Amino acid sequence: MKKIGFTLLLTFIIISCNESTGPAEDPNFQYPVKIGNAWNYNLLISFINISPDSIANILLPIDTLYENISITGKKVLQDSIQTYALSVENKDNETSILSTFYYKHNTSGLYRIGYKNLGSATTVPKINSDRRIRFKVHGQYYNTLKELLHTITHNIPGLPAADDSVTYENPPRLSLQYPLKTGAQWMYFMNESYRIEKEIAGIENITVPAGRFSCYKIVYLYNWFGDNALNWTEDIEYTDFVSDKGLVLRKIIYRNNILTNDNGKELGRFDLQDVYELAGYTVE
Repeated sequence: MKKIGFTLLLTFIIISCNESTGPAEDPNFQYPVKIGNAWNYNLLISFINISPDSIANILLPIDTLYENISITGKKVLQDSIQTYALSVENKDNETSILSTFYYKHNTSGLYRIGYKNLGSATTVPKINSDRRIRFKVHGQYYNTLKELLHTITHNIPGLPAADDSVTYENPPRLSLQYPLKTGAQWMYFMNESYRIEKEIAGIENITVPAGRFSCYKIVYLYNWFGDNALNWTEDIEYTDFVSDKGLVLRKIIYRNNILTNDNGKELGRFDLQDVYELAGYTVE
């Protein structure tokens, strides 16, 4: 098997954890929601467990990407919901794309209320192929690597249209449920195809380029309807490590992806691995 990796800079700000050296829980933990806070990340995306080896050249990424996120201000949505606007700049060496997420923050948790221009929010490397190929995961076809990565990263099926209108989450997504406590579990997202819950699995000390942090380990639990409703899928490992300085580390492994040609013929299989590391931040 071959392993292919590339490094990108990406910023994402959905969750947080604690920069103290001890692994103690903080009953007063609050996400660092303040205008002017900003984050930068390194991202390593790897295609692993490739079979057969002959498809490795198709999956070879050839670009380096970057992303920066900052809290730019407040915005009232639907006449009464006070939110904070998170501006996301996603770019490679040639292009720069902006999108915005809107979050409500109160004593019960951090809620994602909506977003705009999300259809362009995931810039990805081009793959090394002049043929039309597709990706198949859990019976769903994705026409591009961007569409597949977009679904994994944002937990939004498909690739929304890129426009300037706000798309609302219905219901709002509870990104963090306060107080953060080991063993806590809550519903994050559900549609007609699958559901996602989050669980706080514990506290771990994590070292990344930005420093050493004591983090809450938050695991995403996936279940596809039609599978055994009592079991969480093993095809996705999605874990966030978060501190009071923001998202420190994210690890995603998406297993058993199928590469097909335009007619649906299977060309091979691979696992997709994403690792996000906090490289720098400004948090007050």
